[in-house]
Amino acid sequence: MGGPLNTASTLTENILLEYTQGMNASNVGWGCVDGENLRTLMELHTAASDFTRRTTVIARTDASNLLDHIRRAIEQSVTGKQVSGAPNSPSDRALFLIGHDTNLANIAGLLNLNWILDGRRDDTPPGGVLIFELWKTRATESYSVRTYYSAQTLEQMRSASNLTLGNPPQRVQVFLPGCSQQELACSWSSFSESLRQAVDPRYVDSR
Repeated sequence: MGGPLNTASTLTENILLEYTQGMNASNVGWGCVDGENLRTLMELHTAASDFTRRTTVIARTDASNLLDHIRRAIEQSVTGKQVSGAPNSPSDRALFLIGHDTNLANIAGLLNLNWILDGRRDDTPPGGVLIFELWKTRATESYSVRTYYSAQTLEQMRSASNLTLGNPPQRVQVFLPGCSQQELACSWSSFSESLRQAVDPRYVDSR
């Protein structure tokens, strides 16, 4: 948890914040870091996150409660009935759970999710979001879940760009091992079972 990689992770994340808050280029990383080499430096932060947040035993302890509540929330939307412990109402069309980059990395580690966005592997920058979309097929009345990761590019953050339909944050679809099939979608039953198997009930608060 400590040592050179931890120090490098903190340093590169600080440089990321310098760059994305729009600091003068002459001061970003002592004038030595631009968007291109920042993407390379961020691999150090990602490597530390792989170890401290995505390692299975850590991810299971830290993400089981959150992931179980996500499963309960989607189950409510599928059944239209109240599910104990769900953080929403059955009629809600969307649920936003606000957390930290650590939460995203924990969930990704627990479900073995990976993505490349804006030239960065498994990065969880400010404003990043993991999306679980519930789809219903009209012909069969069956449900499926598609997983996405979305975040602004480094340049969008640096320039404080207005995000619009014409200038949206980047978004990539994510493969869920053991579950994703056609169009990377999971049937609701296989998605629910994948989450059940990943979650350790010892770390779940059902309230």
